[in-house]
Amino acid sequence: MDLFTKSLGKHILFCCAILAFSFACRADTKVPAPGDSNSIDAVLSWLPTDTETVIVANGPFVMKDFGLDEKGEQKPSGSPQNTENMFQSLPVGLFALKKSNLEMHLNGQKVLLGVEGSRHFRPPAGLGEYLYQGCAIAIFADDISGREASFMNDASKVALRMEVIGGQKVAVFQDQMENDLWTTFVAFPAKNVVVVSTDEAYLRDVLARIRGISGPRALPDSLPEWKYVNKHSEF
Repeated sequence: MDLFTKSLGKHILFCCAILAFSFACRADTKVPAPGDSNSIDAVLSWLPTDTETVIVANGPFVMKDFGLDEKGEQKPSGSPQNTENMFQSLPVGLFALKKSNLEMHLNGQKVLLGVEGSRHFRPPAGLGEYLYQGCAIAIFADDISGREASFMNDASKVALRMEVIGGQKVAVFQDQMENDLWTTFVAFPAKNVVVVSTDEAYLRDVLARIRGISGPRALPDSLPEWKYVNKHSEF
């Protein structure tokens, strides 16, 4: 799926999120079942307190190029499968940035949950998606340590730099999108978890929370909007 289509889909969903939002889960050593309402609290505990929006796709679904069918051909626009794939791709859209090639390294892996938390939206320099601070998180059904090793090896040849953030090895990339330069940070904080962030400070907070550092969670239970959320929704 091209970045313009992904951007359009994300903005449609972002507008809907102003009225109500939909979330789900966490997984490190134990993964709540997809759609389990308890999983909402787990994933929110990973996100900085000032997170403004959360987009979620409850799995299982397969990591892939979401715009293509099984034969590698573009899906018909507006088809039910294309619509489903679009919503699956929204929370893991940062995985598809070309410079990192992360989506291809994880191709075929079963995703139990895709989540994106974001804040501090700002307009692009021209056309394109709004810039923001945030983090896309994918929780996989299986150990992907082998994929991590392959990715980091390839990343060392094309990344802007490799560094350690919060005790975690991180590959840093830059991609040109329209008139804006996007910087992304890729880390594998657990054997079945991958995170891609657009902001180093946001990533540091997420990695610290994944390690178990506690604090007030994003989007607390006291928000009245929660009574309108179906926590078992696929999206």
